[in-house]
Amino acid sequence: MNHWLWVAAIVSGLVSAVTSSAQQPEHAVAFVEGVEPLAISYGDNVTGAVISPATDTDRFTFEGNAGDEVRVVVRSTTNGFDPRVRIRNPLNVTIVDTVCSGTNQFGQSIQCTVLKSVTLGESGTFTIFVSDSGTNETGTFLLQLEKIPPTILPTKKVFGSSVSDTINPRTDFDFFHFEGVAGTEIQFSFLSTTNGLDPKLDVISPSGAVVATGSCSGTNQFGQSIACSFTLDDLVLNETGIYYLVINDNGSNETGNYQLSLNCNFGPCTCLERDITDDGQINVSDLLDLLADWGTCPVPCDAGVVNLPDNCTSDIIRDCTVNVTDLLALLASWGTCN
Repeated sequence: MNHWLWVAAIVSGLVSAVTSSAQQPEHAVAFVEGVEPLAISYGDNVTGAVISPATDTDRFTFEGNAGDEVRVVVRSTTNGFDPRVRIRNPLNVTIVDTVCSGTNQFGQSIQCTVLKSVTLGESGTFTIFVSDSGTNETGTFLLQLEKIPPTILPTKKVFGSSVSDTINPRTDFDFFHFEGVAGTEIQFSFLSTTNGLDPKLDVISPSGAVVATGSCSGTNQFGQSIACSFTLDDLVLNETGIYYLVINDNGSNETGNYQLSLNCNFGPCTCLERDITDDGQINVSDLLDLLADWGTCPVPCDAGVVNLPDNCTSDIIRDCTVNVTDLLALLASWGTCN
């Protein structure tokens, strides 16, 4: 069998597996009333939490390091409940104290969201307290704890590729990363495929700054739930390194599916990772090198690094394995580099 037939067999037989692996697993932690504080970690979402009686306070702890940027989301799931969220550092000093109202401007009982970002000043054990602001309501809530960027390198996006994924639960954050070179111009296209989802996308630079934000509303002017879309055009990168994408529902009150595409408009980005032979072309020479490297990369290999060692240059996705995902990324860029 020649190489082209071999490639066709791989693509047809494994593309469904690649599609399913794009979904990011979420880590749910069940809350047990009276067994407190509940220890949670970055990336956890807490289910089954309840404030009852109205004077109750639920406690959670997590381990953090100085300099971590942390996002805490508390979403009430009971109308009228006014969640108050406090965070104390390892020195028992309150660093966050915020609330949201379970009553709207018309006096109607609603559900609400507290979303708070904070940069930790110390290392150690932090405590989150959740209660009702007026100690006069009972209710249930969801809690999500995230570090931005995440501790573990998330799924990689390559230029010219698309991904489909899901926001679930409502407090969920999805993460991706891509490698960029200063001076290149890129574009993001985003489409929600579930009516009512209000997607938000943050692009975070290698130095940790939010360099672009895009969002759209899943509700039209008539109050009807719709699918929406947005584009981030002509984004010029100012740094070289790993960029992070953070996707969530703007309001943390809806779940739903979405599609995201990342494209290169100008610069070296198209061939940054895929021109294995470094000749300005994505062609059969690169394909043959990739097939020759098929399998697990030799050690040492650090997943996610921008510059791979010579023993694994065919690992386009940077996961220390040369497989069908790298093959599809290579074929998507076939031809002359920009």
